[in-house]
Amino acid sequence: MGYVWGFTFKETLTGFKWLGNEAQQTAREGLNPVFAFEEAIGYMFPSVVWDKDGIAAAIVFLAARRLWLAYEGLTPYQKLQQLYEEHGYFEDANTYLISPSPEVTQATFAAIRTSSNGAIPTHVGTRRIARWRDLTLASDTATADGRPVLPTDPDSQMITCELEDGVVFTARGSGTEPKIKLYIEATARSSAEAKRLANEVLRDLLQEWFEGLELAGT
Repeated sequence: MGYVWGFTFKETLTGFKWLGNEAQQTAREGLNPVFAFEEAIGYMFPSVVWDKDGIAAAIVFLAARRLWLAYEGLTPYQKLQQLYEEHGYFEDANTYLISPSPEVTQATFAAIRTSSNGAIPTHVGTRRIARWRDLTLASDTATADGRPVLPTDPDSQMITCELEDGVVFTARGSGTEPKIKLYIEATARSSAEAKRLANEVLRDLLQEWFEGLELAGT
């Protein structure tokens, strides 16, 4: 949970059943949920509907555009650049690898968890892992009791790491396709620097965690 500009931020699993349920729980706690989003370009405005809805998102965007022009004299692009300058630039290197079978996926993640002399890795490339969260084995190095706040599932492979240099990534097995999905996001003071960081972490993960698996598009 985090706070910016007086807003409360809560993280959930991917999927609008999780986002919608968390938003409704937030409302029951006396807060006013105003917005939810996920990586796959989905947006929810609870004042309109408790689910991903492109029409509602478009209407809210057009209303915001009118306000930006009226009160700040900014186009949407200029407003976005202003926010980047204030909060940093964010770039990703999202992709997936082909996994021949569920057994290969499980073996791959098992090897990752013991890749540092039988223990979880401490680095990806030269970058130190500042936080390790494993929603399969229910562990999180950032919580007081060492357990994740998010729901866990021993039958679903999912590891998230926060690295030095402002990079966070999640590796997870797909429940419906023969894939291991990678979500890598970096933040920096320029778009080019953020993109460089994200791509370097992708390169290191392919060499250290997923060697031998086929990368999408190759």
